Amino acid sequence: MPKHYNPNDTYFRQAQKQGYRARSAFKLKEILKKFPTLLTKRKSNILDAGACPGSFLQVLGEESRGGKICGVDLQKIKPLPKNYPAELCLIQGDMFDTETEEAILGFFGDKKADLITSDMAPKTSGIKSVDQWRSIELNQRVLEICESLLKYNGNLVTKIFKGEDFEEFWVDEFRDRFEKAKTFKPRACRDRSVEMFLIGIGWKG
Repeated sequence: MPKHYNPNDTYFRQAQKQGYRARSAFKLKEILKKFPTLLTKRKSNILDAGACPGSFLQVLGEESRGGKICGVDLQKIKPLPKNYPAELCLIQGDMFDTETEEAILGFFGDKKADLITSDMAPKTSGIKSVDQWRSIELNQRVLEICESLLKYNGNLVTKIFKGEDFEEFWVDEFRDRFEKAKTFKPRACRDRSVEMFLIGIGWKG
């Protein structure tokens, strides 16, 4: 039986203590530890979609080995410290607009990303089946982003809500687009949550 929802749980308190903007920082930390090949290249180009409030960017900044990190969100992202090894760019815009895509490529010097991370989630309606399907649709669009912004053999980390439509999306649309594909639910995800992450290693294009 899932635990009672507690917004001020251990990970929330740890995030505050360690200076992270949200508990989701620990989700990405777990993912990068579990799948170390996601971020091994020096001077990688990294795109974080749906980056606000910036916790993924904080972790990527700490783990990066130079290169460039671009965070994009519809909301304005509060500036981060400039003491990371990588150059950081924050863009307020729609991840799925052509203008935003052009701005990202411009920052990367007209090169594509080595790694794309996405913690994006749809606005929830409270209807489980509807919310899960909207999450599938959002991840279909994330794959469209990969077509234009992810390098051949690049990597992807994206959040999804697991439900009755998940298996079809996983088998028919996601898994075969990468050399390796895994599912992973970090411990930092709340027990009662249906969210999990899809890990794609080696984008086939």
